[in-house]
Order: sequence, then structure tokens, then C-alpha cells
Amino acid sequence: LTERDLFSFSFGTSIPLGRTEDDPIAAGANAEAHEHVQFGTGTFDPLIETYYTRTVGDWSLSAFAIARLPVSENDKGYRGSRVTTLGFNALHPFDDGYAGRVALIYQREGFAHWESSGRDRNTGFTATSVKLGLTSGHPGEMRWNIGLILPIDTDPLDSSGDSFTPGPLVELSVNF
Repeated sequence: LTERDLFSFSFGTSIPLGRTEDDPIAAGANAEAHEHVQFGTGTFDPLIETYYTRTVGDWSLSAFAIARLPVSENDKGYRGSRVTTLGFNALHPFDDGYAGRVALIYQREGFAHWESSGRDRNTGFTATSVKLGLTSGHPGEMRWNIGLILPIDTDPLDSSGDSFTPGPLVELSVNF
């Protein structure tokens, strides 16, 4: 857009390496032992990301949007939640090779769905969080990032369910 701007758009897919349980809502209704934890969706879910970054003085400011859009059910009749993440990010160098980062993040996870029992009321939330972090490395080289994501506000989409709401999260990444 300009010499100091960067716009990126990417798409991909998740890989179904996790494990899902049988429908816990149907099992609970039949008084059967069951697990509510799902380790992945068991499907290839489309992923879309877009970033816009602008350099202002020493600051790198960016806005981003990320979406996970499940379109199919796995072999147990489970379709994962649609997840949308929006945010603003500011990065400022403070030493040779190091930069501090602060971000404001909004995330919405919709309801998951079971073929046999319908909408899973135990899923779905909105969360607003702040992220504080440190980045090491130079552009074009391997970089590592460490961050702490702290929820400011979280709300389940259905208060009658037992939805997961995110707590503090430590993030570590390496970029090549």
C-alpha cells in the first residue's frame, strides 16, 4: 500500500491429529459415562488469516483477523465451533534484537454441533484479552516470541451450559 505498510492474506487448513469422544450430550441423557473434552475436531477445517501492518516511527502497528471455519462433521457426528479472532497489536524495539509487544484481542467461539443431539450448549464463548510479550531476533532471521495472554472479560454464549472460558495463557512460538 505504501513503502511502510504490509498487507498479508493467507489460508490453509487444520490437520485432524486430535481425538474426539462420542457425543457426550447423548451419553449424559442416557446416564452413560462420558467425557466432554475434545482434543481437536477430527476434520480438515479451513483457516483464513489477514494482517495489515504499518510502521510509525519505531512502532510497528497492526490489525488482524483470523477465522477457523469448520464445514463438515467427523466420523462421530461432531462439527467443531467456528472461531473468529480480531485484534490490534503494537510492537516497539527497546534493544538490539529485542522488542516489546502489547495487543488487544477479541475472540468469539461459536457453538459446536453433534449430529445426534444438535447444538452443544457446553461450547461457545466470547473473550476480550490483553497480550504482553517479548520478541527476539531480526527480520529475516529465526525469531522467538514469548507472551502472556490475560483475559479481561469472558462470557459463555449459553449461560445454562458448562462452557469453557479461557484463563491466562502462556504463548511461545518460533518463526523461521
